[in-house]
Amino acid sequence: MGNPAQTSARRILWLSFAAAGLLGPAVWGLLQLLSPQDEPTDFMNVRLGMTAAQVRAHIVRPGRFSTETDPSGLLVLTWTPADPTDSVREARFEIHDGMVVAIRAQLRGSRPAALTVAPEAVRRTAPRPGGGSEFVLLARGCPLHEEEVEDLLRAP
Repeated sequence: MGNPAQTSARRILWLSFAAAGLLGPAVWGLLQLLSPQDEPTDFMNVRLGMTAAQVRAHIVRPGRFSTETDPSGLLVLTWTPADPTDSVREARFEIHDGMVVAIRAQLRGSRPAALTVAPEAVRRTAPRPGGGSEFVLLARGCPLHEEEVEDLLRAP
């Protein structure tokens, strides 16, 4: 059977590995929840690539939607908050071929100019001259926004 001390040491070692295997994912998940999220492809719980129905379902803040189409075939969902002091004055979700390809928002409060570039998106935040800030998130693969993406990438 073996030495009882060796058996006990093996048992303790095995239990340590089992505990680490169970606790590791839980600790990682907790760290993900507590760390700040800076996803370059989402805004107000809406991600690029979502459908119009998903946009409406994912915005949990009270407000109202209006819908319009433009000559290029772009469907635009505009969200206006019910609370006049909401940090977002207005958000526009531009949908092409059934997917969100651009998100634009007018924000209360001044935010510093920032540009984030990811393989799938370009995000810019900039202060507005009259106060507040502007937020723009563009899908890099959308032909309707290709020129605007290039302009953002060239800007200093």
